[in-house]
Amino acid sequence: MKGKDLRNSAGPVAKAFETNAEALSVAIGPTGAGKTESSARRILRIARSQHPSPKDGIRKCRIVCVGNTYRDLWDKAIPSYLKVFNKDFGHWQGGKGDPASHVMDFVMYEGGVAIPLHIEVWFRAKSSDQSLEDFVRGLECTCWWLQEMDQLPEAILSLTSNRCGRYPEPDDRWEPEYVERMGWPPAFIGVWGDSNMPVLDSWLYRAAFTDKTFGKGLFLQPPALLPDGSVNPRAENLHNLRKIRADYYQWLASTMEAYDIGRLLMLKPSFDRRGQPVHLAFDRARHVLEGIQFNPRAPLIIACDTGNTLKHAATFGQPRPDGGVNILHEISPKGRQCNLEEFAQEILMVLKLRGWRPRQIVLVVDPSARARMVAAGGADRTVTYAQYLAALTGLDVELADTNDPGLRRTSLGSMLKKEPGVYIDESYCPDLIGALEGGYCFSLIGGSVSPNVIKNDYSHLGEACEYLTLKLNGASIYFGHTAANSAENDDDDYDQQPTASGY
Repeated sequence: MKGKDLRNSAGPVAKAFETNAEALSVAIGPTGAGKTESSARRILRIARSQHPSPKDGIRKCRIVCVGNTYRDLWDKAIPSYLKVFNKDFGHWQGGKGDPASHVMDFVMYEGGVAIPLHIEVWFRAKSSDQSLEDFVRGLECTCWWLQEMDQLPEAILSLTSNRCGRYPEPDDRWEPEYVERMGWPPAFIGVWGDSNMPVLDSWLYRAAFTDKTFGKGLFLQPPALLPDGSVNPRAENLHNLRKIRADYYQWLASTMEAYDIGRLLMLKPSFDRRGQPVHLAFDRARHVLEGIQFNPRAPLIIACDTGNTLKHAATFGQPRPDGGVNILHEISPKGRQCNLEEFAQEILMVLKLRGWRPRQIVLVVDPSARARMVAAGGADRTVTYAQYLAALTGLDVELADTNDPGLRRTSLGSMLKKEPGVYIDESYCPDLIGALEGGYCFSLIGGSVSPNVIKNDYSHLGEACEYLTLKLNGASIYFGHTAANSAENDDDDYDQQPTASGY
C-alpha cells in the first residue's frame, strides 16, 4: 500500500483500544488524546482479520463511520481519518457537507505472504426527516464506527449491533466447518466508538460506568490535566500536541470555562450546565468505593426524604468508629413515582435482600413528615406521614432535628471534607453518586448561582443523605452492645476502609 505510514506512537490506552478484539468497545478521553485517529487505525486491523473470499482470496470489509451531522464528520472524523489513510490512494468520493466514501484495494505482505485487501469506509449521518431505524437498516456493513458516540442517540448502540456482519456477501464467505478446519480465528465484526467524557445522566455515561455495558471494551485514557492544573505526564498524545504548542493543554485551559476544563481535560464526570453542585467537596475518587461490607455490630440508619410526595428517597448508612460513615444502599425516586405504602415495602425489601440484621435500626425522616395525612374528601387524618411509615415498616421512626437547608448541607459538607469521612458503595448507590456529582445543584440565573436548589429526582436523594449525616452529627446511637446482648464480644470494633474502585 503506497499510502501514509500506518505505524504510530499512540499512548498505551489508545493502542490497547486500537488493537482490542471486543465486539463492543469505546475509547473515552480528553480533548486531543488521539482517540479518533486510533479509531481510524482500527480499520486496517479489522480488514486484516477477515477471512479470504472463496471466490478470489480477497479479504473484504466495509466500515460505516456514523456522525451526528455531516458537518461533524467533515470537521472531526474525516480530518483524523485522512491523517491515517491517504485520500489520493484508492477512490475517494464525496464533497464537504455530503456523504463520503473511500474504497481501497491493495496487497499487504506479512512474512513474505501476500494478503490482498478490499476496504470500504463510508461516512454517514442521519437526515432530519429520517428515523434512526431506517437510517441503520439501509446500511449493510462489517462494522460500525460511532464517532463522538456521546452525541448520538441511545438506540444507535443496539441498532448498529444488530446490523453487524452484513458485508461481505455470503458468496464471499466460507462455511463454518471449513473455517474451523483451517484454524482461523473468527472474522471480526462489531461496533466501536470514541468520545470525550460523557455528561452524567447521559446514556453513554450509564452504559460505560454504571451498567458496565462495554465490559472489557471500555478504554479510559488518563486525564490531560491534574487537579492542580498541571499537565498530567501520563496524558496520551503529548508528543504530537507539543508540536502545536509546548504548553498545549495549559494554553487550551486558559481559553476554556471551568466546567469544560473539568469534563473535557480533567475527565471529571459532570452534569450539563444546569447549575452548580450543592456539595463541591464531593470527590468520586475519594468518596466512592466498591464492595463496602455491612457491620452487624453497628447501627443502621435509614434516612428518608418523605412525606406528602410521590418522590420518596432513602439512604442506608452506618457510622464508623473513626467518625466517618459508610453509605451502603439507596432507594431512588429517579424516573418513577411510588406511594408511601410502596416506599415502606421497598425499605423492608432492601433489609431482606441484603440480609441485614443490625442491632439497631434508626429510621429518620424529613420533619415535614409530621404533617397529618389527608383522607378522601379532604378531611385530616389523625395519623401523620411519619406515624404511618412506622406502622407500615414496623420500625421506630424519628423526625430529623431540622430541615433547615443550611444546617442539613453543612452536616454533609463537613463530613465530606473529613479524612476519612464519607464512603459510598458504587454498586448500590449510583443515583446518590450522581446527585453529589452535580444532579443535586443550585440553579443558575443570568450566569450567577442562585441560593435555590433545583427540585428534581436527585435533590430528594441529596436531602436524604443530608438527613443521614445530620443524625450522625448529633448522634444518640451506639457501637457497643445493648443490655440484651451484653454477653456478646464488642472488642472487634469495625474500622473497614475498603480499597477505592477507581475508573
